[in-house]
Amino acid sequence: MAGWLIAGVVVCLASGTGAAEQDKKLIQYGWDVRTPAYVAANIGQMEEKPFDGVAMLLNRHAFNHVFYNRELDDEQTQTYLNDLASIRWDKFTDNFLMMYCRSNMDWFSEEDWGPDGWVLHNVRLCGKATKAGRRVGIFFDTESFWGRRPWWYAKQPGADQRSFAEFQAMVRKRGAQFMDALQDEHPDLVFLMPYMLSNPNTYTQVRNEPDRAKHSDLLKDGDEGLWPAFVNGMLVAVRGKTAIIDGHLRSYYHQELADYTQGVRRIREGAQGTDRLIDSDIWHKYQHHVRAAHGIYADFYCNMLPLRLRSSNMTDDERARWLEHNVYYSLKTSDKYAWYYNEYMNWWEDRHVPPYMEGAIRSAKRKLAAGQPLGFENDAPSRGWRDLLIQREATIEPKTAGIPRVTGDAPTIDGQLDDDAWKRAAELGPFVAYVEAPIYELSAVHMGDTQWTVEIAIPWHALDRVPAKPGTQLAANVAHMRFREWGGKKPQYSTWSKYKGAEAKPSYVRVEPERLGV
Repeated sequence: MAGWLIAGVVVCLASGTGAAEQDKKLIQYGWDVRTPAYVAANIGQMEEKPFDGVAMLLNRHAFNHVFYNRELDDEQTQTYLNDLASIRWDKFTDNFLMMYCRSNMDWFSEEDWGPDGWVLHNVRLCGKATKAGRRVGIFFDTESFWGRRPWWYAKQPGADQRSFAEFQAMVRKRGAQFMDALQDEHPDLVFLMPYMLSNPNTYTQVRNEPDRAKHSDLLKDGDEGLWPAFVNGMLVAVRGKTAIIDGHLRSYYHQELADYTQGVRRIREGAQGTDRLIDSDIWHKYQHHVRAAHGIYADFYCNMLPLRLRSSNMTDDERARWLEHNVYYSLKTSDKYAWYYNEYMNWWEDRHVPPYMEGAIRSAKRKLAAGQPLGFENDAPSRGWRDLLIQREATIEPKTAGIPRVTGDAPTIDGQLDDDAWKRAAELGPFVAYVEAPIYELSAVHMGDTQWTVEIAIPWHALDRVPAKPGTQLAANVAHMRFREWGGKKPQYSTWSKYKGAEAKPSYVRVEPERLGV
């Protein structure tokens, strides 16, 4: 989820504030998510991992794309229901079925949203599926990375004919229908979202504005402007023992206990203006039904992303401690759930899972269950961030090279360095250090057995310059950054002119000119 908006519905009852530490649940979800058929066939091996439940995936044409798929394959639908019912759960007590929100519907269409419409038919099938699977709920990804996003007012059918206020009213109504349909098929749900309305970035302006009359103007241009209306609709319909859990997506990036306690306070008490996003007539239902959870972004702590992060400057022992710290406090401060999200690793094929990861998770859970303190301070992320800033603010140790003007025919930009112009070109020498390099769309690239070459033609006007005259001096650098493959080897960084950190001290970088072109 570089950042993931997800929601889930599970059969298990929510724990209230102060739930026993032993009852906390860690749920795994990531790019390695599996189908119900796979889980049914491999549940014994999967339950050896340090989790209390998993998410499961259906294909893009199934009923779990509730706002998109108008027509279903009835035979395939029944197969999914049978697969879910066949899973013999043991250790995994809280599990989820993925639901997605890419949109192909019209909020105002009764053909789509009426009692016999296809949207609510899909929603009811999701409720039916979770009930058939017993310890199974629904993970609702409320952020669409393909298709139309249903919460973006400007992108909705009829947005040019109806006001934002009209859409808010209708979306609120649909949210209530949505929750009613789920509860009709599967009463007493737990509706888990990686964030509900607590995300400090998405709704900051609204939370800071006490005048509710101004909220619509602040929301209508955003790509999630209609989401609060849908949430309010769900709260209108919530009943019985159904619990709605805000998963506090921002906790992905936490590094100390205070981060978690502040997030929980925001969720439970509506602190920092969260209550301003909830209609006053249903605030009592929010207080009664909403619970707090946290997200754990494994790749971020363990330097698994193709980016330069604070964890890039940490040792494996420090990464393990940060992971253990966040698992421990995510579970300790939540009402019941923490969700463990990973991308560039695969738990079920044992691919690219750092060797320290499972031990760190088990250690955190063991200490929590025994009522023991974590036992250490998590200071490595602060140090890693400081070192990263030093690198980003580093100065360049310049090199110089004389570049002769091209005479005769200009080279053909095709990736092949066989033109006469290149035979007279100056060599810059080896690349020696790290630099943050942007990504370019290049077509003139040639891949050899032991090297690669690229030709780039940069027009003078692109540099806002006239063609250089003899003797002109320009400042330039050339950098290379190789992204890792599927969470495997470390990324490679190098540049022609070497970077140096503050006070002329070498920065913490990988110097690997010998790997350039490999």
